[in-house]
Amino acid sequence: MKFCQRREYNYTNNNIETSAHYVIYEDVLKFHGEEFAVKWKKFIENKPLLKENWYYYDDYKFAARQTDSYLNPTS
Repeated sequence: MKFCQRREYNYTNNNIETSAHYVIYEDVLKFHGEEFAVKWKKFIENKPLLKENWYYYDDYKFAARQTDSYLNPTS
């Protein structure tokens, strides 16, 4: 399975430079299409957000695999 490109957010936390990878819903919609994005949103809705509408990349990938299995159960 292919995944959409990740974005990077750099910030300072307790005087330590940190970064996190994330995606936004529009990235998923553009890369995977509407049917996938709508179902993916259901699988990821209870995961924590990095910022409003920013989903951690690892959570995105996990939910994307769930979505793929749901939409393509025999692949």
